[in-house]
Amino acid sequence: MPVEQAREEELLTIHQDAKISSAPLVILLPQSERTRFGTRILSGSQISPEYAALLIGLVIYTSAFIGEIVRAGIQAVPYGQIEAARSLGLTMPQTLRLIILPQALRVIIP
Repeated sequence: MPVEQAREEELLTIHQDAKISSAPLVILLPQSERTRFGTRILSGSQISPEYAALLIGLVIYTSAFIGEIVRAGIQAVPYGQIEAARSLGLTMPQTLRLIILPQALRVIIP
């Protein structure tokens, strides 16, 4: 295989990976361009693009913040609890639902 072709395929793979990882943005933007940046609300009123950008930014920031809180709450459950549930024959979804989440919610919710 020629070096140029290998390099082109490598770049194509990187581009495809980037496209897959940003799929929600790729899906969201074409929809919003049709309705003037997605600012038309069901009642017929419109919001400014600045407000929409602010709202999207705050939603992304808050979801990352809450995700970290949930992750920390789940990691606060001692691993011995998980091992005990597995030794009793619980599957991983059962362990998560019956053992991990009830204990993690006590840490997550102030």
